[in-house]
Amino acid sequence: MAERRAVIDAVDGDVVRLRALERCSDCGGCGGRCDLFRTPAGDELTLDRQCFDREPVPGEPVQLLLSDRWLRQSAWQVYGMATLGMLLGAGLGWLAGYWLNSMADLLTLIGAVAGTLIAIRGSKNRLPDIRAVPLDGAAPRRVETG
Repeated sequence: MAERRAVIDAVDGDVVRLRALERCSDCGGCGGRCDLFRTPAGDELTLDRQCFDREPVPGEPVQLLLSDRWLRQSAWQVYGMATLGMLLGAGLGWLAGYWLNSMADLLTLIGAVAGTLIAIRGSKNRLPDIRAVPLDGAAPRRVETG
């Protein structure tokens, strides 16, 4: 499980702004060099209130968690789909070249590149399933929404 400590900076309605305190938990996959919880704004994160186990309070330290299951599924979606797209695109390109009886190599290459790009583009629309739990040791309770 990927983990990172953060402090709640502000709560604005259903949006909670956090400031990350340190890098990831060094789970061993990247040697502590990953940017899993990093955003374009640096160490400032924005999460929905529903990600919290209890009512978020400004100044409260929390632990941000990403499950191993989510990480595996994301890796499959990015790397597996790109590989599958490349193979399917190359196969379709080869079939087109075989059917046209010319330029099979070129059409295979074009199909492989196009299939890879389409698969990569389709795999980028997934948001992380981050869960925030308090660091004070209290038993977490779910925030009711609705």
